[in-house]
Amino acid sequence: MLDKNEDKEKLKKDMAKVAVILAMKSQWSEAESQNRSILSEFPDDLEAHNRLGKALTELGKIDAAKKAFHKALEISPHNTIAGKNLDRLMHLGDEVLSIHGSARGAPDTFIE
Repeated sequence: MLDKNEDKEKLKKDMAKVAVILAMKSQWSEAESQNRSILSEFPDDLEAHNRLGKALTELGKIDAAKKAFHKALEISPHNTIAGKNLDRLMHLGDEVLSIHGSARGAPDTFIE
């Protein structure tokens, strides 16, 4: 029988799997919602903050994405995923958004 901590960890893993599947299917609104649900239960989950930042970026919610990546860096100051994605967002110009219609840009613009 699992104790409470093991139950919570299993819940977090299961929720994270769903979030990853949604992202792999480019269902960014659903991925945003799923990662926000994870963060309501586990506010310091580094991976959920990174996934949330990616989903928000894909949705063109750049300011919110920056906040998610900043939070990831508060949790783990040397996190390369958050650092590189935040750096790219800081250098992303309005012209890129208007040309592509989203924050996506080139396929290699963001690191998973």
